[in-house]
Amino acid sequence: MQQQSLAHLIGTVKAKLEPADKDEKIPEPTFFEKMLPGLRSGEIQNAYDLAKNVGESRAKNFIDSLRVASHPKHGENVNSFYNDFGGDYSNVINAYVSCAQDELNAPNPEECKEDKAYEDRVAKQYKPQGGMTHEDLAFYNILMDNLKKSRDARGYGKNKCHDLAIIADWKAKYRR
Repeated sequence: MQQQSLAHLIGTVKAKLEPADKDEKIPEPTFFEKMLPGLRSGEIQNAYDLAKNVGESRAKNFIDSLRVASHPKHGENVNSFYNDFGGDYSNVINAYVSCAQDELNAPNPEECKEDKAYEDRVAKQYKPQGGMTHEDLAFYNILMDNLKKSRDARGYGKNKCHDLAIIADWKAKYRR
């Protein structure tokens, strides 16, 4: 009798542990879940530091070409400095670091971390207020679904650019 009860109990536990549907797909890891091992090991930080050093070195070379009138690209770079970078050294550094990040495939570690406070702020900012209709709620849910899909696939992007593009598209389509 005890063996039958024990066998029945073991069978019940095994049934609960096995997936109900054998064809059930395991969800694809999100962008942030994929980045987590690299953040923990320091690989992403090391790659970013290298890209930052390369970008800053290139920016320094660019600025040095501005200071030396005999440099072959002096005139061209002076025009670029004022026209493309607004005459601001920090814009030069940011542009060269960004370019080096793209070349070396080295994202900023801060862009690889999930920011729930930011997500909550965006959700609250665009949530319909007051006399909300079913249509307003549906449009809001479309925005939240699109943001979630984008974040899971690509993260937020540099300076939250992926989110900003989705929000701009959503406003153009659904806001009156």
